[in-house]
Amino acid sequence: PVWTRDALLGSQWKLNPDTGVFTQVRNARWNLCDREGNLYGFNGRGVLRKTEPGLQKFTDYRTPTPNALANENRLNLDTAGNVWYGDWESRHIAYLDTHAGKITEFLVPTPWSLIYNAIGDGANHVGWTVPHHSDRMVKADARTGQVTEIPLPSRGYQIRNFDIEMTANPPAVWFMNQRDGTIVRFQEYAE
Repeated sequence: PVWTRDALLGSQWKLNPDTGVFTQVRNARWNLCDREGNLYGFNGRGVLRKTEPGLQKFTDYRTPTPNALANENRLNLDTAGNVWYGDWESRHIAYLDTHAGKITEFLVPTPWSLIYNAIGDGANHVGWTVPHHSDRMVKADARTGQVTEIPLPSRGYQIRNFDIEMTANPPAVWFMNQRDGTIVRFQEYAE
C-alpha cells in the first residue's frame, strides 16, 4: 500500500494501488512504511511502535533514553531496513535494528546540537546527521559505536531534511542549508 498523512483531519490514508481506493485510518501515529508493509512511528515519549500489515499487531520498542521523542517526520529507513531518527532533546542519533529488535543511541559530543533528523547507510552500518547548532556533520558508526564530528566549511546551518546517495563510493550525503539557500554535498575521502 501507499500511505499519506492528512494533517488537517489528523488521520492517515492508505491507498491500494491496484484498485485506486483510499481507506482512512484515524488516530494514526506513523509516517514510515518498510518493504514488508510494516509501519513505524512514536507512540508517546520513549516508545517507537511497529505496526504490522492489517493494523492488528503492534510491537513497541523502548528507547534507551527515557522519554525520548522524535517527530514521525524524522524517521528514515536505510537500505538494510533499519529505522534511523534524531532525538532533538537528548542530542542522540538513534536507530532501530529491525532484525534484532533493538534501539541503539549515539550521543553527539557537542552540547545543544539540536538534532532534527538522521539518515542511515545500511550497507556500511553508518548513520549521519547535521545538527542545527553545531556547524558539523556527524557520523555514527553502528559497528564500533564511534561518533565523529566533521566541521563544515561555512557557518549557520539549519538542516531539516537530507538524503544519501548510495550510488557514490563512498556514499555521499546531500542537504540544504535553509539559512543561506545553499545545497551541500558531503562525501568522505575514499581510502
